[in-house]
Amino acid sequence: MPSEPSNVLVPRRSAYLFTGLIAAAFALLIVRLPLVNLPALWIDEAFSLYHARLSLAQLWGEGWRLESSPPLYYTALWGWIRLTSDSEASSRLFSLLLSGVAAYFVYRAARRLSGPLAGAMAAVAWLLPALGLEFSLEIRPYALQQCWIAMALSAFVSATRAWSAGHWRRNDFLWRILPMVLAAVAAFYTHTTSMAFIGALAVAGLYFGWAMRAGRPYWLTWAATAALTALLCLPQILAAAQVLATNRAGLAWIPSSLDLRVLSQVVRQWALGTLPWSYPYSAPLAGLVFAVLASGAWRLRKRADVTAIGGVMGLAGALLLVLAGLVQSVLLTRTALWLWVPMAILLGCAIVTVDWRNPWRWPVAAALLGVFFSTNLAYVGGRAEQRPWRNSILMIAERARPGDRILVIDPEVACVLDHYAEGLLRTMPRARLELGREQRFRSRQRLDIVCNHLSSVELPAVAIMPAAGDWILTDGEQQRADLVALLQRTTGWLRTTDVIKGAGQVQATRVVRFNAP
Repeated sequence: MPSEPSNVLVPRRSAYLFTGLIAAAFALLIVRLPLVNLPALWIDEAFSLYHARLSLAQLWGEGWRLESSPPLYYTALWGWIRLTSDSEASSRLFSLLLSGVAAYFVYRAARRLSGPLAGAMAAVAWLLPALGLEFSLEIRPYALQQCWIAMALSAFVSATRAWSAGHWRRNDFLWRILPMVLAAVAAFYTHTTSMAFIGALAVAGLYFGWAMRAGRPYWLTWAATAALTALLCLPQILAAAQVLATNRAGLAWIPSSLDLRVLSQVVRQWALGTLPWSYPYSAPLAGLVFAVLASGAWRLRKRADVTAIGGVMGLAGALLLVLAGLVQSVLLTRTALWLWVPMAILLGCAIVTVDWRNPWRWPVAAALLGVFFSTNLAYVGGRAEQRPWRNSILMIAERARPGDRILVIDPEVACVLDHYAEGLLRTMPRARLELGREQRFRSRQRLDIVCNHLSSVELPAVAIMPAAGDWILTDGEQQRADLVALLQRTTGWLRTTDVIKGAGQVQATRVVRFNAP
């Protein structure tokens, strides 16, 4: 049986530290509250709100077959906006509350492993990076995904602790293992990249059984757990295969080969949040974060349960993401975000093994906390100035003339336009350049394209003829250039001007002259 780590802090100081860490965790959540009301909706978030306004039959029917993200988050958001409202603030608050729930389960997992102080430290470690702050406010599936993953790891810890202590009983499969399976499967139905987490969780279970020299009952339990998880995931696996089958270009907005710059971006945002590598202390700080993780894993290497979560699961998850990146460069920050959950648990368990009687370690810890808090505050300040789509629509409204129209090709762009244009562009007629029935979902997937190139797409026979005064609204320079080239080739000579380049890749251009063929 693994030995319990000794707490080197005197009881009174330990109690003060625990109280301070819990207060810091709440502060990290409270500092995000003002951001929920900022009008900073971006294109994927607008699509989330659009999708959540559909009926449940559409979400689990046609939407399940055509949309790349599974329907569970949209279903949860569907219920939330009907209980509250579909405003931007309410939808962001939903993600923030889910992040708070995830922090609790991170705390619970680390507390079961190494005590309350480790749990409090793990919760703070999970909330500290600015990367987590960003995704805790997005109207996207990631906050719910992290919540399920934290729940699954908490259940995994409960099961391994009971097994290593010899308290395992026959009915433990139902009330210890089944919650872990259901939470892991729910994470997969929330975001498809959770398959990497499920694989890493299975590897962690293999390592724990090997390290504990488990007998036949353990391996039968492990096999039954893996089989049940695979069976419950099968419908989503089939749906994901159908999405890829209908999208001949793959995940078109992600490059089809591994890009090491993306890997560098993941490392940077894990450790530094929104801070760039160019900052003088960025590289030392990132190195310090990973050095603390590595030293913690080394000190706790004899603890099979902690090593299974913080070491083996982290390495297996990173390896699975790299292998997937050989086919599609999925090493984006949002797909690797879940790895910080087991890393935070490892960090919480490792910190309590440090000899805090050494006085120089307190100012170092305070300095680290200060740096991470400053990255959060810097992100808060930066996001307060970020209103990309709203500002672009305001600029169009200021420059528009009587009779002008807005032409939109991407349905997600149309979602943002409908969200922000109320009262601003009410007098401007809007036209959709439809390219097929499936355009209601994601044109970037449904089109036969590579990285948003529209050059191979033919417009319908009855196309909207652009005229002087029309505004072409697109998501990014590449889509704008491709659409202008397509209109020139299909409908005649076209000249545009007055390009508006807003933050977040927003592009708008005004047609000033058009000659029919």
